Amino acid sequence: MVFLFLLSSGLLFWQASNLMSVFSGSPYVVANRKTIIETLKLAKLKKGEVVYDLGCGNGQVLIEASGMGAGAVGFEISPFYYLWAKIRTFRYHDISVGFQNIKTVDLKNADVIYCYLLPEFLEKLSVKFRKEMKTSCRLISVGFPIKELKLIKKTQVDTHKIYIYSLSSRSI
Repeated sequence: MVFLFLLSSGLLFWQASNLMSVFSGSPYVVANRKTIIETLKLAKLKKGEVVYDLGCGNGQVLIEASGMGAGAVGFEISPFYYLWAKIRTFRYHDISVGFQNIKTVDLKNADVIYCYLLPEFLEKLSVKFRKEMKTSCRLISVGFPIKELKLIKKTQVDTHKIYIYSLSSRSI
């Protein structure tokens, strides 16, 4: 009986967290490890840079960025995925995960911003990106373009379209 209660409570928590993600702008969707690594390489991530993952889900992007020598900061609004990312990354000293709505995240310290968000949400965030990103910052959008930003590179990794943007006129 206790097991069924714990199981149903866990499932309810997971579903409520999923709904929170959906209504906040984007559902939980996973990119595979190969896509994440290739995408960070395409953005020319360097050791010592700081990666922000907006909607970090399970923390996989943070772990891969850390493995490439970068500091990594993830932001997640879903309580379930926030806890999952915290558990997965607790042993990494160069990773932090914040329980925060990405609409309120200050982007000025990011060298690379990674996001896998729905087009409508990206469009709403485009003003924030232009206002808060450093000129040298590279923004990675997996899956969907951002019309209002300067596209530096577009490619495909496996089944995922990858868009890389910058405020700078230089290409990467």
